This record gives sequence, C-alpha cells and structure tokens, in this order.
Amino acid sequence: MPNYLKVVARCAFLLVAAASSHVLSADRFPSQTWERADSPSDVGWSAPKLAAAREFSETLDTAAVMIIQNGLVIDEWGATALPLMCHSVRKSLLSTLYGIHVGDGTINLDATLEELGIDDREPSLSETEKQASVRDLLKARSGIYHPALYETKAMAAARPERGSHEPGTFWYYNNWDFNTSGTVFENLTGRSIFEEFEGRVAAPLQMQDFVRRRHTKYVTGDDSVHPAYPFQLSSRDLARIGLLFLRGGQWKGTQLVPADWITESTQSFSDAGSSGGYGYMWWVSVDGRHFPGVTLPKGSFSARGYRGHFLLVVPAWDLIVVHRVNSFQQDTRVSKTDFGALLRMILAARPTEPFAASTSDGTKQAEFDTILRGGHVIDGSGKKMFRADVAIHRGRIAQVGDLSSRTSRQTLNLDGRIVAPGFVDLHSHAAAGLTSTDPLRRSAPNLVTQGITTVVVNQDGSGPASTLEQRKTMERLGIGLNVVQLIGHGTVRRAVMQDDHRRPATDVEVAKMQELIREGMRQGAHGLSAGLEYIPGRWSTPREMKSLVGVLAEFDGVYVVHERASGSQPMWFLPSRDAKEQPSMIDNLQELIDIAAETNVRTVATHIKARGIDFWGSSRLMVNMIEQARADGLPLYADQYAYNTSGSDGRIVLIPGWLFEQASTTKKPAAVLETSLAKPETAEDVRRDIEYEIARRGGAESILVVEYPDESFVGKSLAEIANMLNCDPVEAAIQLQLKGDEERRGGARLRAFSMSEEDVKYFAATPWTATSSDAGIALPEDGPVHPRFYGAFPRKIRRYAIEQSVLTVEEAVRVSTSLPAKLVGLSDRGLIKKGLQADLVVFDPERIRDTSDAFNPHSYCEGIEFVFLAGKLVVDNERLIGCLTGRVIQRVDN
Repeated sequence: MPNYLKVVARCAFLLVAAASSHVLSADRFPSQTWERADSPSDVGWSAPKLAAAREFSETLDTAAVMIIQNGLVIDEWGATALPLMCHSVRKSLLSTLYGIHVGDGTINLDATLEELGIDDREPSLSETEKQASVRDLLKARSGIYHPALYETKAMAAARPERGSHEPGTFWYYNNWDFNTSGTVFENLTGRSIFEEFEGRVAAPLQMQDFVRRRHTKYVTGDDSVHPAYPFQLSSRDLARIGLLFLRGGQWKGTQLVPADWITESTQSFSDAGSSGGYGYMWWVSVDGRHFPGVTLPKGSFSARGYRGHFLLVVPAWDLIVVHRVNSFQQDTRVSKTDFGALLRMILAARPTEPFAASTSDGTKQAEFDTILRGGHVIDGSGKKMFRADVAIHRGRIAQVGDLSSRTSRQTLNLDGRIVAPGFVDLHSHAAAGLTSTDPLRRSAPNLVTQGITTVVVNQDGSGPASTLEQRKTMERLGIGLNVVQLIGHGTVRRAVMQDDHRRPATDVEVAKMQELIREGMRQGAHGLSAGLEYIPGRWSTPREMKSLVGVLAEFDGVYVVHERASGSQPMWFLPSRDAKEQPSMIDNLQELIDIAAETNVRTVATHIKARGIDFWGSSRLMVNMIEQARADGLPLYADQYAYNTSGSDGRIVLIPGWLFEQASTTKKPAAVLETSLAKPETAEDVRRDIEYEIARRGGAESILVVEYPDESFVGKSLAEIANMLNCDPVEAAIQLQLKGDEERRGGARLRAFSMSEEDVKYFAATPWTATSSDAGIALPEDGPVHPRFYGAFPRKIRRYAIEQSVLTVEEAVRVSTSLPAKLVGLSDRGLIKKGLQADLVVFDPERIRDTSDAFNPHSYCEGIEFVFLAGKLVVDNERLIGCLTGRVIQRVDN
C-alpha cells in the first residue's frame, strides 16, 4: 500500500459533527458528510486491532476501506473519496433500481423475454430461451448462454453450452443475464439506468462524489446488443447504498426502495458454493459462509466486483464494510481469501459489549459547514499571523474571527496549528496526469499532500493545440486540483511554422501566432508560456516575443518564461559543436526587462536559478537587475523551486548526446563510447564535452551516483569515484559508462547539484519570487523524479523560513499563495478573507517538512495535516481521500 493512503493518527485533532454524542444510533444517517467517531475506542472498538488490520491491508492492493456501524464511521483509510470502477457491484446497483419499479408496478418480474421482445445477435435466442423471465435474469438462472459484453476470460471459459439448461433450472454467474436486465429495465421504465440512479438513489442519498456524466458509460460491442453499464463510485458513496439496505430501504423517513424488496433481493435462491448463495444480483451469506475464514450471521449479504471490490452488509450487527482496489492500475487485485483475512481482523476489533442507541439531541441547525477552531491564521497577505477561527460554508470562507459561539456540521480543533490559503503552484507540469484515465493519478497525491490546491499548467511553451479541449477533458474526467491554463508558445509556433521552425518567424507568421494566442485567451487561458531554451522556442527572436506578449496586454494576461539559458550558456550548448556566442541567463533577463517595458505585461522569469560553477554567485546581479526594473515600475517577477539540484528525473548524462545520435541504434552505449574513444578525431571532442558538462552540473564534487551495478559507488560523488579509480573526473565519467549498466546512457543514474545554496537562498529572500514545484503528478510506482515533486512547498517553509530565517513564515506563505494568484489574475483565491474560495491548508509548524531526496524521491511530506478545496476536505490527517473536486478556472471567471 503506498504511504499516501495511510491514515496518520493525530490525537490532538477532533473532527466532530454538530448535534452528535457519538453513541451508536440506529437512525443515524449522513448528510453532506459522514459522521465519524473521534476514536474507535470511544464506541467500543479496539483501536490496536483496527491498526493491525490497516497494516495488513497495506501489504495488499487495497485502495480504500470504510467500517461503519450504526451509521457512524468507526474507521477508514485510503482514498475513500476517489470514484473507482465498481465492476460487478453495478449489478447490485441495478437491483436497487429494480426494487423501486417493481414496487410501483412498472416492472413485472414474471414477464418472459418473448413477451418483452428481447433477442440478441445471431445465433439469436431459441423459443425455449425466450421463456426465461425477468426474475430469472436477476437470479442469473435464465439458461441463456449467449456471448456477453464486459465478460472476463474466466466467465467466458466457464459459460455452459447453449441449450444445456432450461430457464430457471440452473445458476451460472452470467453477464448476459445482467446486461439484458439493464435493457429490460430501460425498455420498461423509459429511463436510462444512469439517469434513474442519479435521480432516485444518488440525489436522495446525498452522494458526495458521484457525477453521472463522469462516472457512467455504456459498453457496447459486437458480441451482444445488450450493453454493459459500468459505474464508478467512491467508497463513501458506495457505503450509502449499504446503509440504505440496512435501513430497510428508507432514508431519513422516506421509503426510497420497498422494504419487501430489500428482504427478497437479499435472500438466497441459488447455491454459490463457498460464497454462500445468490439473490437478485446480491451475494448472500448461507450458514455463515460468505468469505473464506469468516463466519457471518444470518442475513448478511454483499455486492462484489472484479479484482477486489466488496460492499458487505451485516444487518445483525448494523455493520457495513467497504473494500476497494484501484483497477485503473494494472495488476491490482485483492482475492476473496485475502479480503476474508482482512475482514476477520476487522471483525476481531468489534465491541464485546453492545452500545446503547441514541438519537439526535435536537441541537439547532448548524450555521456553517465547517469551523476550523483555535488555529493561527496566516492570511496570505504577508501580515503577521493571528489567532482566529475560520468558518467554511458552501465552498467559501464565511467568517474569520472568534466563532466560539457559532455552530457547524463539523469542527476541526486545531490547537494552534496554522491555517493558510491553499498553495498556488505557478509552474506545474500536472496537465498530463490530470487527463489520465486513472482517477488516483488525477487526484494528484504528491501535489495535494504538500498543500497545493491550484496549478498553472502548459509550461515551457508546451501544451495542447486547444486549451478549450483540454479544459473539457479535465472537466469531464474530474480532477483533484484547480487548474489555470497557459497557452504554449512552442505549440503556437509549431502550428504556424510546422517543421520549418529553426529560423526567425516572418511578420506574416507572427501575425498568425498572435491570432492563435487571442483565440486561446478568449477561450479562458490566463497567459502565455515560453520555453526559449527548447525546440522550437530557441529560434524565436526578441522581436517575435515582444509582438506575441503584446497580445496579452489586451487581456491582462501573464507571460511565464523558461529563459534562453539558466547559466552562462544554454543547456544544449557543447563546446565541440556550438559557437561560444550564445545567450546567457543575464542576456535573457535583459530581454525580459525590455519586453516588460514595451508591453507592461506581468512577466515571470520561471524557476529562476544560477546553474554551473562559472555562474555561481550571479544571483546578486540578477536580483539587482530585476529590482532596478521593478523600481522603474516594470511588472517583473520570478518563481523558484528552492533546491540546489535540477532535472526532473535525475537521469543526467555526462557523455555528449551527439555521440549516440550518430551511432547505430543497435549498438549499446558503452560500445558506442569505446569505439569513439579509439578515434583520435572524436576522442578529444568527447573528453572536452564531458569536462564542460561536469562543470555545468556543479563540478565533480556535486555529481552523485544514485544507481550503479557496483553498489560501492552508490552514494558517492564523481570526485570520490575518481579518487577510488585513481583518475581525473572526466576519465571517471568514461569508466562509469564503460563498466556500468551497458544499456543505460552514462552507465549510471546520477543526480547533480548544479546550483549554489547561497544563490538559492538569495532568490528565496526576494518578495517578488513565487514558490513553484516544476513538477508533474507522480505515484510511488513511477520511475525516479526530482524531490520537488513531493516537497517543494513544505521545503520553502521549513528550510528557508523556519530553520534558516531567510524569510518569515508569513512571507513564505505569501509567495506561495497571494503572489502567484495575483500574477495569473486569480481574484478569489490566495487569501483568507470572507467571501473568497475556501481553498485552505492546515499545517503544523513543528512538523512541516519535505522528506524526499535523490535516493527516496517518492516520499510524501510531513506536517500538511488538512487541505480543503472549495470547502471540501481532500487531505484529512495527512491522508489523501481522493476527491476529484477541482475545476479549470477560466480567465473570464475572475
């Protein structure tokens, strides 16, 4: 189990609901949120035994678990808000809808398929098969073994021969029956399954995460005319279905599903072996049999889905257990045996004595959704922190002050923790992850858990051809962060110049680029990004960029620039191949000053740095240039990730790239290098380029070996390895390739610390440098990433504010919140102020810190204890719960 799904117990915090005594209540229902026990032990459960169950689940592919008794959440862990694929749990959801319409007389369970006009593709149904009834379909006893959609290979392999069993005489878990049940339902009700579920179940149950257009989709194909109807539901929404059935189909006094249907659909009509029995698309416990190693009381039943989805309902104990896996990820699976073992541990934690039931105490209706009580507020403006409560209502900050006499549905007692605005990441590469098919990736675990609530994407001149389509995709899928879009200069340049972009643009081409930028700004983008060190931006001229940035002035947009160099030479420069007269960081900074002066557009020198030994100390000149420009009234800014190492994945290569580009693709890198060194005409160039690259990367003392076949080299610098090999650093780099991993360019995975810590601190101290991550979305199973992916914002606060006093904590928060919000034109975020969006972070100043490094890059930060996105809790006690409540903020929204 990845550590971002772990629950971290914080005894100092209490999350409580208004009008609640936390004594078990037989008529307790969730409203907008579930009510939770302060501690399992408060209601008789064993906290140590539940902790052991949680620890065991972390050895499985478990994504989320919820344990609910008498309507109260006893314990939960994992991404309980993440809408995951339900797989065959969908069948029990359809059974629920059937109950409603059997009850109102719309559906007759004894109608035959012949009477209903049901058939399928050739070979079509026989006359005998058409005598199967709707009831037979729900029981999986139709005797129709036609190919079906959404069928696993195991189901297809086990399918009996056509005509081998009469309708109603034999049970076979049959997707044809289940899918055809969907067709029958829609034909008889005149409503789609998904619309009916939304209106008759999800809405009255106040499901928190279900969005029909995102989380439902018919599956069609050639095998059958009857589509499958997969759902995605979060664990906390699926648990509401369990509670609906526990309460006999009634919800807060309204009978949503007939009580007799609840009873009938969850009784056994067929022997399902070790799983007990099968009802109307519900699995039923028989004689205690239901899951391996567990004996359950009579009347227990469950919904089950492929690869380990379980909704267990135990009426005798008024208990619900939800278990989920993230089947969007490959090879994730929890078997019935493993779930049985987990369930046995959970049930062992149950109370030995029953608790008396109680009902609501009649407390007056809450005024707010949430009150954050007793915290120190850093409001994002830069002013000194102050003690205050913060109220959230309907997604916005409702009050700030002394709220000791006010009421809320839930309260967080913060005990002096810091409440700050959600962090705004001015330079993010989250866009690819936010359009992933995996909802866990779209929940942005590594970013949200460090307090980031808004990301600015399409950086370095990259991005989609249409920001409108990108926005629509994100809105359709659901995302875990707010998104601000930029238009990529490189994308626009390619669209106009195609492959002929290694030259200055003509006036006509620049005019076409201007129109594309106007179109993107009208569609809601906030500005333009440029990657002037990358292809194709490196061939743009200052004149071209001035003309394009001038368009942004028409829309009050922002210009975010990856400079033409971050040191004395561009990253692509090599002395053996390129002329020395290339633009430096200083040259490009002057270009930005000129552009800001001519256009008056807010201009950001992004991830500002001074890279390379020969450029160390240049931060003072750069800061002086920017401050002089700002003193002259120019809107010039910067952002930084506060690390002295660069490169997204730590896979730097000291051997020049041109060597491999010229070689046969079948030759291994070590062989290519060996051949080149044998040729005097190339050997000198290779060594000269390696020497230059070592210096650009911070020197041999600053280049660290992270992975290498000879483990004695791991953790050592290139300088130390040179001493071990009794050679100079250039030869050491050559030997790493020749004797290392023959499949890897360079032979080793290296991380270089190419910036001076003094330069990093000098930039961090400036009031016009915003915090950024320059990070994408990462999951622990991904390959190596930069430590900033997991810790950029906590690091700024811990290392440079709290520990080194380079800036105050209040200032570290300001440059992470209101400053970047102002730069991209967000008027309703970045401050704690009544009426603004409730994007908030709660952190412990004693514990906040980054923990990732070169050797353990996928390590989550500590001390970011709660994160709210538009008033919804998305990180709870340092546990990502997987909400996909973010939105794409269009410029016109502000």
